[in-house]
Amino acid sequence: MKAKLARAAVLVCLLAVAGVVWLATRGPSPPGERTDPKHRAAEVEDTIEEIETPRMAEGAAVAEDQASAAASRERRKPRPADTERAAPPPEPYRLAEGLADGSKGGLRVFVVDESERPWSEARIWFSRYGRDDLQGRVEKTTDASGVAVFTDAAPGKWQLSIRAGMLHRITKVELVGGRMTEATVQMPRTGAFMEGIVRHSEKGPLPDATVRLTRRKGGFSDSMYTSAAEEGRYRIGPIPVGRFRISVDSRTLGYPPRRCGEVQVVGLETIQRDLEVGKISVAGRVTDAETGLPIPGVAVTLQEPGYRTGNTDAEGEFRFADLQEGKGRIVFTKEGYELKFVHKIRIVAGETATVDVALHPAAVLHLHITDEQGRPVTGPVRLSISRPEEPGRSIGTGVVANEDGRAEFRKISPGTYNLAVYRGLETRSESQTVVIQRGVNNVEFVLPTGPEKKEEPKGPKVLGGIVTDSSTGRPVAGAQVQVQSFRRQTAVTDAEGRYDI
Repeated sequence: MKAKLARAAVLVCLLAVAGVVWLATRGPSPPGERTDPKHRAAEVEDTIEEIETPRMAEGAAVAEDQASAAASRERRKPRPADTERAAPPPEPYRLAEGLADGSKGGLRVFVVDESERPWSEARIWFSRYGRDDLQGRVEKTTDASGVAVFTDAAPGKWQLSIRAGMLHRITKVELVGGRMTEATVQMPRTGAFMEGIVRHSEKGPLPDATVRLTRRKGGFSDSMYTSAAEEGRYRIGPIPVGRFRISVDSRTLGYPPRRCGEVQVVGLETIQRDLEVGKISVAGRVTDAETGLPIPGVAVTLQEPGYRTGNTDAEGEFRFADLQEGKGRIVFTKEGYELKFVHKIRIVAGETATVDVALHPAAVLHLHITDEQGRPVTGPVRLSISRPEEPGRSIGTGVVANEDGRAEFRKISPGTYNLAVYRGLETRSESQTVVIQRGVNNVEFVLPTGPEKKEEPKGPKVLGGIVTDSSTGRPVAGAQVQVQSFRRQTAVTDAEGRYDI
Protein backbone atom coordinates (compact mmCIF):
# COMPACT_ATOMS: atom_id res chain seq x y z
CA MET A 1 0.00 0.00 0.00
CA LYS A 2 2.78 2.40 0.96
CA ALA A 3 4.60 1.50 -2.25
CA LYS A 4 1.49 2.37 -4.31
CA LEU A 5 1.17 5.74 -2.57
CA ALA A 6 4.84 6.46 -3.21
CA ARG A 7 4.48 5.62 -6.91
CA ALA A 8 1.38 7.92 -7.12
CA ALA A 9 3.27 10.77 -5.45
CA VAL A 10 6.16 10.38 -7.88
CA LEU A 11 3.67 10.40 -10.82
CA VAL A 12 2.02 13.61 -9.52
CA CYS A 13 5.43 15.29 -9.17
CA LEU A 14 6.37 14.27 -12.71
CA LEU A 15 3.07 15.66 -14.06
CA ALA A 16 3.61 18.92 -12.16
CA VAL A 17 7.12 19.29 -13.55
CA ALA A 18 5.86 18.55 -17.05
CA GLY A 19 3.15 21.20 -16.65
CA VAL A 20 5.66 23.81 -15.54
CA VAL A 21 7.93 22.98 -18.47
CA TRP A 22 4.94 23.21 -20.85
CA LEU A 23 3.97 26.64 -19.54
CA ALA A 24 7.55 27.87 -19.78
CA THR A 25 7.90 26.67 -23.37
CA ARG A 26 4.74 28.58 -24.51
CA GLY A 27 5.97 32.02 -23.45
CA PRO A 28 4.80 35.14 -25.32
CA SER A 29 3.57 34.56 -28.87
CA PRO A 30 5.67 35.79 -31.77
CA PRO A 31 4.61 39.18 -33.20
CA GLY A 32 3.30 37.54 -36.35
CA GLU A 33 0.72 35.60 -34.33
CA ARG A 34 -0.75 38.71 -32.70
CA THR A 35 -2.05 40.51 -35.77
CA ASP A 36 -5.68 40.10 -34.69
CA PRO A 37 -6.19 41.61 -31.20
CA LYS A 38 -9.83 40.50 -31.00
CA HIS A 39 -8.94 36.87 -31.79
CA ARG A 40 -6.02 36.98 -29.36
CA ALA A 41 -8.18 38.43 -26.56
CA ALA A 42 -10.78 35.68 -27.11
CA GLU A 43 -8.04 33.04 -27.00
CA VAL A 44 -6.76 34.42 -23.70
CA GLU A 45 -10.25 34.38 -22.21
CA ASP A 46 -10.68 30.70 -23.20
CA THR A 47 -7.31 29.84 -21.66
CA ILE A 48 -8.20 31.61 -18.43
CA GLU A 49 -11.33 29.49 -18.14
CA GLU A 50 -9.22 26.33 -18.51
CA ILE A 51 -6.25 27.30 -16.31
CA GLU A 52 -6.74 29.61 -13.37
CA THR A 53 -3.01 30.40 -13.09
CA PRO A 54 -2.39 33.84 -14.71
CA ARG A 55 0.23 34.04 -17.46
CA MET A 56 1.99 37.37 -17.24
CA ALA A 57 3.73 37.04 -20.60
CA GLU A 58 0.45 36.58 -22.48
CA GLY A 59 -1.11 39.39 -20.44
CA ALA A 60 1.67 41.70 -21.59
CA ALA A 61 1.06 40.65 -25.20
CA VAL A 62 -2.67 41.37 -24.91
CA ALA A 63 -1.95 44.74 -23.33
CA GLU A 64 0.36 45.53 -26.23
CA ASP A 65 -2.33 44.51 -28.71
CA GLN A 66 -4.90 46.67 -26.97
CA ALA A 67 -2.52 49.64 -26.95
CA SER A 68 -1.86 49.14 -30.67
CA ALA A 69 -5.60 49.00 -31.42
CA ALA A 70 -6.18 52.15 -29.35
CA ALA A 71 -3.42 53.95 -31.25
CA SER A 72 -5.01 52.90 -34.56
CA ARG A 73 -8.40 54.22 -33.43
CA GLU A 74 -6.74 57.48 -32.39
CA ARG A 75 -5.18 57.83 -35.84
CA ARG A 76 -8.60 57.38 -37.44
CA LYS A 77 -10.13 60.20 -35.40
CA PRO A 78 -10.54 63.54 -37.24
CA ARG A 79 -7.72 65.94 -36.53
CA PRO A 80 -8.52 69.32 -34.97
CA ALA A 81 -7.74 71.02 -38.26
CA ASP A 82 -10.32 68.82 -40.02
CA THR A 83 -12.93 69.69 -37.39
CA GLU A 84 -12.21 73.38 -37.73
CA ARG A 85 -12.40 73.14 -41.51
CA ALA A 86 -15.78 71.43 -41.42
CA ALA A 87 -17.28 73.88 -38.90
CA PRO A 88 -19.05 77.00 -40.27
CA PRO A 89 -17.13 80.26 -39.96
CA PRO A 90 -17.84 82.15 -36.74
CA GLU A 91 -19.80 85.38 -36.83
CA PRO A 92 -17.51 88.41 -37.04
CA TYR A 93 -19.30 90.06 -34.11
CA ARG A 94 -19.98 89.41 -30.44
CA LEU A 95 -22.06 90.90 -27.59
CA ALA A 96 -20.33 93.25 -25.15
CA GLU A 97 -21.48 95.37 -22.21
CA GLY A 98 -25.03 96.47 -21.49
CA LEU A 99 -26.49 99.87 -22.34
CA ALA A 100 -28.71 102.15 -20.32
CA ASP A 101 -31.42 102.29 -23.01
CA GLY A 102 -32.88 98.80 -23.44
CA SER A 103 -34.67 99.73 -26.68
CA LYS A 104 -31.49 100.70 -28.55
CA GLY A 105 -28.34 98.85 -29.54
CA GLY A 106 -24.80 99.95 -30.27
CA LEU A 107 -21.85 98.81 -32.35
CA ARG A 108 -18.13 99.17 -31.70
CA VAL A 109 -15.91 98.33 -34.70
CA PHE A 110 -12.20 97.51 -34.42
CA VAL A 111 -10.28 97.71 -37.72
CA VAL A 112 -6.83 96.09 -37.69
CA ASP A 113 -4.32 94.87 -40.26
CA GLU A 114 -2.83 91.39 -40.62
CA SER A 115 -0.41 92.13 -37.75
CA GLU A 116 -3.26 93.23 -35.43
CA ARG A 117 -2.11 96.84 -35.64
CA PRO A 118 -4.96 99.40 -35.57
CA TRP A 119 -5.92 100.91 -38.90
CA SER A 120 -6.81 104.57 -38.59
CA GLU A 121 -8.74 106.61 -41.16
CA ALA A 122 -10.62 103.54 -42.41
CA ARG A 123 -14.06 104.49 -43.77
CA ILE A 124 -17.07 102.68 -42.36
CA TRP A 125 -20.68 102.70 -43.54
CA PHE A 126 -23.46 101.38 -41.30
CA SER A 127 -26.98 100.86 -42.72
CA ARG A 128 -30.07 98.73 -42.21
CA TYR A 129 -29.64 95.27 -43.76
CA GLY A 130 -31.57 94.66 -46.98
CA ARG A 131 -32.68 98.24 -47.59
CA ASP A 132 -32.26 99.68 -51.07
CA ASP A 133 -32.47 103.29 -49.91
CA LEU A 134 -29.95 105.18 -47.81
CA GLN A 135 -32.25 105.86 -44.86
CA GLY A 136 -30.54 105.16 -41.58
CA ARG A 137 -27.11 105.04 -43.22
CA VAL A 138 -24.29 106.44 -41.10
CA GLU A 139 -20.68 106.99 -42.17
CA LYS A 140 -17.69 107.29 -39.82
CA THR A 141 -13.91 107.08 -39.87
CA THR A 142 -11.81 105.06 -37.43
CA ASP A 143 -9.70 106.98 -34.91
CA ALA A 144 -6.01 106.52 -34.14
CA SER A 145 -6.77 103.28 -32.27
CA GLY A 146 -8.72 101.88 -35.24
CA VAL A 147 -12.10 102.18 -33.49
CA ALA A 148 -15.44 103.59 -34.62
CA VAL A 149 -18.57 103.55 -32.42
CA PHE A 150 -22.21 103.71 -33.53
CA THR A 151 -24.95 104.32 -30.94
CA ASP A 152 -28.73 104.65 -30.74
CA ALA A 153 -29.33 102.02 -33.43
CA ALA A 154 -32.53 99.97 -33.62
CA PRO A 155 -32.17 96.26 -32.80
CA GLY A 156 -32.03 93.94 -35.81
CA LYS A 157 -29.80 93.16 -38.78
CA TRP A 158 -27.46 95.84 -40.07
CA GLN A 159 -24.97 95.95 -42.90
CA LEU A 160 -21.40 96.92 -42.10
CA SER A 161 -19.10 98.15 -44.89
CA ILE A 162 -15.41 98.94 -44.40
CA ARG A 163 -12.97 100.40 -46.90
CA ALA A 164 -9.24 100.69 -46.29
CA GLY A 165 -6.90 101.14 -49.20
CA MET A 166 -8.40 99.38 -52.25
CA LEU A 167 -10.08 96.64 -50.23
CA HIS A 168 -13.80 96.92 -49.48
CA ARG A 169 -15.35 94.38 -47.08
CA ILE A 170 -19.08 93.96 -46.37
CA THR A 171 -20.67 91.84 -43.66
CA LYS A 172 -23.77 91.82 -41.49
CA VAL A 173 -24.16 92.27 -37.77
CA GLU A 174 -27.21 91.79 -35.57
CA LEU A 175 -27.78 94.31 -32.81
CA VAL A 176 -29.55 93.45 -29.56
CA GLY A 177 -31.53 96.02 -27.60
CA GLY A 178 -29.74 97.16 -24.47
CA ARG A 179 -26.36 95.68 -25.49
CA MET A 180 -23.24 96.91 -27.22
CA THR A 181 -22.07 94.70 -30.09
CA GLU A 182 -18.38 94.48 -31.00
CA ALA A 183 -16.90 93.50 -34.37
CA THR A 184 -13.25 93.12 -35.33
CA VAL A 185 -12.48 93.43 -39.04
CA GLN A 186 -9.06 92.67 -40.49
CA MET A 187 -7.98 94.74 -43.47
CA PRO A 188 -4.57 93.54 -44.77
CA ARG A 189 -2.04 96.22 -45.73
CA THR A 190 0.19 93.96 -47.85
CA GLY A 191 -0.49 91.60 -50.72
CA ALA A 192 0.18 90.86 -54.37
CA PHE A 193 -0.45 93.16 -57.32
CA MET A 194 -2.08 92.21 -60.62
CA GLU A 195 -1.42 94.19 -63.78
CA GLY A 196 -1.91 93.96 -67.51
CA ILE A 197 -3.96 95.31 -70.42
CA VAL A 198 -7.76 95.22 -70.87
CA ARG A 199 -8.83 94.89 -74.48
CA HIS A 200 -11.91 94.10 -76.54
CA SER A 201 -11.60 91.31 -79.10
CA GLU A 202 -12.85 93.64 -81.86
CA LYS A 203 -12.38 97.22 -80.61
CA GLY A 204 -8.94 96.86 -79.09
CA PRO A 205 -7.72 98.33 -75.75
CA LEU A 206 -10.37 99.74 -73.36
CA PRO A 207 -9.02 102.85 -71.60
CA ASP A 208 -12.24 103.39 -69.61
CA ALA A 209 -12.64 99.79 -68.37
CA THR A 210 -13.04 98.96 -64.69
CA VAL A 211 -11.37 95.79 -63.37
CA ARG A 212 -13.00 94.21 -60.31
CA LEU A 213 -11.94 91.41 -57.98
CA THR A 214 -14.58 89.81 -55.75
CA ARG A 215 -14.85 86.89 -53.33
CA ARG A 216 -16.84 85.61 -50.33
CA LYS A 217 -14.87 84.47 -47.30
CA GLY A 218 -15.78 83.85 -43.66
CA GLY A 219 -19.01 85.86 -43.61
CA PHE A 220 -17.52 88.75 -45.62
CA SER A 221 -18.02 89.91 -49.21
CA ASP A 222 -14.72 91.36 -50.40
CA SER A 223 -14.19 93.50 -53.47
CA MET A 224 -11.50 95.64 -55.06
CA TYR A 225 -11.60 97.69 -58.27
CA THR A 226 -9.46 99.99 -60.35
CA SER A 227 -9.86 101.92 -63.59
CA ALA A 228 -7.71 101.27 -66.63
CA ALA A 229 -5.46 104.05 -67.90
CA GLU A 230 -4.37 104.84 -71.44
CA GLU A 231 -3.99 101.89 -73.78
CA GLY A 232 -6.12 99.84 -71.36
CA ARG A 233 -3.35 99.34 -68.78
CA TYR A 234 -4.40 98.57 -65.23
CA ARG A 235 -2.79 97.73 -61.89
CA ILE A 236 -4.73 96.56 -58.84
CA GLY A 237 -3.58 95.71 -55.32
CA PRO A 238 -2.42 94.96 -52.75
CA ILE A 239 -4.54 91.79 -53.03
CA PRO A 240 -4.85 89.55 -49.93
CA VAL A 241 -4.07 85.85 -50.13
CA GLY A 242 -6.94 83.82 -51.58
CA ARG A 243 -8.96 83.20 -54.74
CA PHE A 244 -10.80 86.10 -56.42
CA ARG A 245 -13.19 86.29 -59.37
CA ILE A 246 -12.21 88.77 -62.11
CA SER A 247 -14.76 90.87 -63.98
CA VAL A 248 -14.56 93.83 -66.37
CA ASP A 249 -17.13 96.48 -67.22
CA SER A 250 -17.04 99.51 -69.49
CA ARG A 251 -19.47 102.39 -69.90
CA THR A 252 -18.44 102.84 -73.52
CA LEU A 253 -19.47 99.33 -74.51
CA GLY A 254 -22.66 99.53 -72.47
CA TYR A 255 -22.84 95.96 -71.18
CA PRO A 256 -22.98 94.51 -67.67
CA PRO A 257 -19.79 93.26 -65.98
CA ARG A 258 -18.23 90.27 -67.75
CA ARG A 259 -16.48 87.40 -66.01
CA CYS A 260 -12.81 87.02 -66.95
CA GLY A 261 -11.82 83.98 -64.93
CA GLU A 262 -10.20 83.84 -61.50
CA VAL A 263 -6.88 84.63 -59.87
CA GLN A 264 -5.24 82.70 -57.02
CA VAL A 265 -3.02 84.87 -54.80
CA VAL A 266 -0.48 82.94 -52.72
CA GLY A 267 2.19 85.53 -51.91
CA LEU A 268 3.48 89.03 -52.62
CA GLU A 269 4.54 88.52 -56.23
CA THR A 270 3.22 90.64 -59.11
CA ILE A 271 0.79 88.74 -61.34
CA GLN A 272 0.76 89.54 -65.06
CA ARG A 273 -2.72 89.05 -66.52
CA ASP A 274 -4.09 90.52 -69.77
CA LEU A 275 -7.89 90.54 -69.86
CA GLU A 276 -9.89 90.17 -73.06
CA VAL A 277 -13.63 90.76 -73.33
CA GLY A 278 -16.04 90.68 -76.22
CA LYS A 279 -15.51 87.02 -77.09
CA ILE A 280 -18.71 85.87 -78.79
CA SER A 281 -20.23 82.92 -76.93
CA VAL A 282 -23.55 82.59 -78.81
CA ALA A 283 -24.44 84.02 -82.21
CA GLY A 284 -27.19 83.36 -84.72
CA ARG A 285 -29.66 84.59 -87.29
CA VAL A 286 -33.47 84.73 -87.15
CA THR A 287 -35.40 84.31 -90.40
CA ASP A 288 -39.00 83.94 -91.57
CA ALA A 289 -39.81 80.21 -91.89
CA GLU A 290 -41.90 80.82 -95.04
CA THR A 291 -39.94 83.47 -96.94
CA GLY A 292 -36.44 82.83 -95.59
CA LEU A 293 -35.92 86.59 -95.14
CA PRO A 294 -34.20 87.94 -92.00
CA ILE A 295 -36.45 89.29 -89.25
CA PRO A 296 -35.13 92.47 -87.58
CA GLY A 297 -36.28 93.59 -84.14
CA VAL A 298 -36.83 90.13 -82.66
CA ALA A 299 -36.46 90.27 -78.87
CA VAL A 300 -33.84 87.69 -77.90
CA THR A 301 -33.66 86.78 -74.19
CA LEU A 302 -30.95 84.56 -72.78
CA GLN A 303 -32.36 82.86 -69.67
CA GLU A 304 -29.49 80.45 -68.98
CA PRO A 305 -26.68 80.74 -68.07
CA GLY A 306 -27.13 84.17 -66.56
CA TYR A 307 -29.60 86.66 -68.04
CA ARG A 308 -29.08 88.83 -71.13
CA THR A 309 -31.42 90.62 -73.50
CA GLY A 310 -30.98 91.96 -77.02
CA ASN A 311 -32.61 92.41 -80.41
CA THR A 312 -31.80 91.18 -83.89
CA ASP A 313 -30.29 93.78 -86.23
CA ALA A 314 -31.32 94.62 -89.79
CA GLU A 315 -29.81 91.33 -90.97
CA GLY A 316 -31.70 89.35 -88.32
CA GLU A 317 -28.48 88.61 -86.44
CA PHE A 318 -27.83 88.58 -82.70
CA ARG A 319 -24.78 87.92 -80.50
CA PHE A 320 -24.05 87.38 -76.82
CA ALA A 321 -20.48 87.71 -75.57
CA ASP A 322 -18.53 86.55 -72.51
CA LEU A 323 -21.00 83.97 -71.23
CA GLN A 324 -20.07 81.48 -68.56
CA GLU A 325 -19.92 77.82 -69.50
CA GLY A 326 -23.03 75.66 -69.23
CA LYS A 327 -26.29 74.81 -70.98
CA GLY A 328 -28.00 77.78 -72.58
CA ARG A 329 -31.69 78.59 -73.05
CA ILE A 330 -32.90 81.39 -75.35
CA VAL A 331 -36.38 82.82 -75.97
CA PHE A 332 -37.32 84.50 -79.28
CA THR A 333 -40.41 86.69 -79.43
CA LYS A 334 -41.87 89.22 -81.86
CA GLU A 335 -45.44 90.35 -82.45
CA GLY A 336 -46.90 88.46 -85.41
CA TYR A 337 -44.55 85.49 -84.99
CA GLU A 338 -44.55 82.41 -82.84
CA LEU A 339 -43.02 82.44 -79.37
CA LYS A 340 -40.06 80.05 -79.54
CA PHE A 341 -37.74 78.54 -76.93
CA VAL A 342 -34.40 76.98 -77.81
CA HIS A 343 -33.03 74.60 -75.15
CA LYS A 344 -29.75 72.85 -74.40
CA ILE A 345 -27.34 75.21 -76.11
CA ARG A 346 -23.84 74.07 -75.18
CA ILE A 347 -21.64 77.02 -74.19
CA VAL A 348 -17.90 76.38 -74.00
CA ALA A 349 -15.23 78.93 -73.10
CA GLY A 350 -13.34 80.13 -76.17
CA GLU A 351 -15.93 78.75 -78.61
CA THR A 352 -18.95 80.26 -80.36
CA ALA A 353 -22.24 78.36 -80.37
CA THR A 354 -24.35 79.05 -83.47
CA VAL A 355 -28.13 79.22 -83.06
CA ASP A 356 -30.07 79.90 -86.27
CA VAL A 357 -33.84 80.09 -85.84
CA ALA A 358 -36.73 80.16 -88.33
CA LEU A 359 -39.94 81.68 -86.92
CA HIS A 360 -43.36 80.87 -88.35
CA PRO A 361 -45.94 83.63 -88.73
CA ALA A 362 -48.30 83.45 -85.78
CA ALA A 363 -51.97 82.60 -85.81
CA VAL A 364 -54.44 84.36 -83.51
CA LEU A 365 -55.69 82.43 -80.50
CA HIS A 366 -58.88 83.65 -78.84
CA LEU A 367 -59.45 82.22 -75.36
CA HIS A 368 -62.77 82.08 -73.52
CA ILE A 369 -62.30 81.09 -69.87
CA THR A 370 -65.16 80.26 -67.52
CA ASP A 371 -65.65 78.35 -64.29
CA GLU A 372 -67.81 75.24 -63.83
CA GLN A 373 -70.89 77.41 -63.31
CA GLY A 374 -70.32 79.21 -66.62
CA ARG A 375 -69.20 82.46 -65.00
CA PRO A 376 -66.34 84.30 -66.75
CA VAL A 377 -62.89 84.10 -65.18
CA THR A 378 -61.24 87.50 -65.23
CA GLY A 379 -57.75 88.80 -64.56
CA PRO A 380 -54.32 87.28 -65.17
CA VAL A 381 -54.05 83.57 -65.95
CA ARG A 382 -51.30 81.37 -67.38
CA LEU A 383 -51.50 79.63 -70.74
CA SER A 384 -49.56 76.36 -71.01
CA ILE A 385 -48.44 75.32 -74.51
CA SER A 386 -46.73 72.05 -75.44
CA ARG A 387 -46.35 69.77 -78.44
CA PRO A 388 -47.95 66.30 -78.27
CA GLU A 389 -44.61 64.76 -79.28
CA GLU A 390 -42.88 66.63 -76.41
CA PRO A 391 -45.32 66.42 -73.48
CA GLY A 392 -42.67 67.13 -70.84
CA ARG A 393 -41.55 70.41 -72.44
CA SER A 394 -44.09 73.21 -72.19
CA ILE A 395 -44.08 77.01 -72.46
CA GLY A 396 -45.99 79.03 -69.90
CA THR A 397 -47.03 82.57 -70.78
CA GLY A 398 -49.27 85.09 -69.08
CA VAL A 399 -52.50 86.42 -70.55
CA VAL A 400 -55.16 88.69 -69.06
CA ALA A 401 -58.83 87.84 -69.37
CA ASN A 402 -61.32 90.75 -69.59
CA GLU A 403 -64.64 91.03 -67.79
CA ASP A 404 -66.18 88.55 -70.23
CA GLY A 405 -63.45 85.98 -69.56
CA ARG A 406 -61.88 86.52 -72.98
CA ALA A 407 -58.17 86.88 -73.82
CA GLU A 408 -56.06 86.95 -76.95
CA PHE A 409 -52.67 85.43 -77.75
CA ARG A 410 -50.87 86.29 -81.00
CA LYS A 411 -47.58 84.38 -80.68
CA ILE A 412 -48.43 80.82 -81.69
CA SER A 413 -47.78 79.27 -85.08
CA PRO A 414 -50.10 76.85 -86.91
CA GLY A 415 -49.76 73.29 -85.72
CA THR A 416 -51.03 70.80 -83.15
CA TYR A 417 -50.65 71.67 -79.45
CA ASN A 418 -51.71 70.62 -75.99
CA LEU A 419 -53.25 73.69 -74.33
CA ALA A 420 -54.34 74.38 -70.77
CA VAL A 421 -54.88 77.42 -68.56
CA TYR A 422 -54.31 77.67 -64.85
CA ARG A 423 -54.55 80.16 -62.05
CA GLY A 424 -52.27 79.83 -59.06
CA LEU A 425 -50.82 76.42 -58.29
CA GLU A 426 -53.99 74.43 -57.66
CA THR A 427 -56.61 75.56 -60.21
CA ARG A 428 -55.96 74.19 -63.69
CA SER A 429 -58.17 73.35 -66.64
CA GLU A 430 -58.19 70.04 -68.44
CA SER A 431 -55.49 69.83 -71.11
CA GLN A 432 -56.90 69.62 -74.63
CA THR A 433 -55.29 68.90 -77.97
CA VAL A 434 -55.99 71.75 -80.40
CA VAL A 435 -55.09 72.11 -84.09
CA ILE A 436 -54.13 75.75 -84.65
CA GLN A 437 -54.73 77.01 -88.20
CA ARG A 438 -53.98 80.28 -89.93
CA GLY A 439 -56.20 83.16 -88.96
CA VAL A 440 -58.35 83.22 -85.82
CA ASN A 441 -58.76 80.16 -83.59
CA ASN A 442 -61.26 80.00 -80.73
CA VAL A 443 -60.66 77.76 -77.72
CA GLU A 444 -62.90 77.32 -74.67
CA PHE A 445 -61.42 76.56 -71.23
CA VAL A 446 -63.21 75.67 -68.00
CA LEU A 447 -61.40 76.24 -64.73
CA PRO A 448 -62.65 74.06 -61.87
CA THR A 449 -64.27 75.88 -59.01
CA GLY A 450 -61.95 75.99 -56.02
CA PRO A 451 -62.98 74.29 -52.77
CA GLU A 452 -65.42 76.21 -50.64
CA LYS A 453 -63.84 78.24 -47.89
CA LYS A 454 -63.82 76.17 -44.76
CA GLU A 455 -65.15 77.57 -41.56
CA GLU A 456 -62.33 78.94 -39.44
CA PRO A 457 -61.51 76.31 -36.81
CA LYS A 458 -62.41 77.23 -33.29
CA GLY A 459 -59.70 77.19 -30.68
CA PRO A 460 -56.65 79.14 -29.59
CA LYS A 461 -54.73 81.24 -32.08
CA VAL A 462 -51.19 80.11 -32.82
CA LEU A 463 -49.79 83.58 -33.45
CA GLY A 464 -50.76 86.97 -32.14
CA GLY A 465 -49.29 90.20 -30.87
CA ILE A 466 -49.13 93.95 -31.11
CA VAL A 467 -47.45 96.03 -33.81
CA THR A 468 -45.95 99.29 -32.53
CA ASP A 469 -43.95 102.17 -33.92
CA SER A 470 -40.28 101.60 -33.03
CA SER A 471 -39.66 105.30 -32.40
CA THR A 472 -42.81 106.29 -30.47
CA GLY A 473 -43.96 102.97 -29.05
CA ARG A 474 -47.56 103.68 -30.17
CA PRO A 475 -49.70 100.92 -31.73
CA VAL A 476 -49.91 100.82 -35.53
CA ALA A 477 -53.42 100.24 -36.86
CA GLY A 478 -54.06 98.76 -40.31
CA ALA A 479 -50.67 97.03 -40.60
CA GLN A 480 -50.67 93.78 -42.56
CA VAL A 481 -49.07 90.77 -40.85
CA GLN A 482 -48.35 87.91 -43.21
CA VAL A 483 -47.27 84.36 -42.40
CA GLN A 484 -45.92 82.16 -45.18
CA SER A 485 -45.94 78.46 -44.28
CA PHE A 486 -47.80 75.74 -46.16
CA ARG A 487 -50.32 78.38 -47.11
CA ARG A 488 -50.12 82.11 -46.73
CA GLN A 489 -52.24 83.74 -44.02
CA THR A 490 -52.74 87.45 -43.49
CA ALA A 491 -54.12 89.50 -40.64
CA VAL A 492 -54.66 93.26 -40.26
CA THR A 493 -54.03 95.03 -36.98
CA ASP A 494 -56.94 96.73 -35.23
CA ALA A 495 -57.02 100.22 -33.71
CA GLU A 496 -54.87 99.00 -30.81
CA GLY A 497 -52.29 97.42 -33.13
CA ARG A 498 -53.37 93.85 -32.21
CA TYR A 499 -53.50 90.94 -34.66
CA ASP A 500 -54.37 87.24 -34.44
CA ILE A 501 -53.69 84.43 -36.92
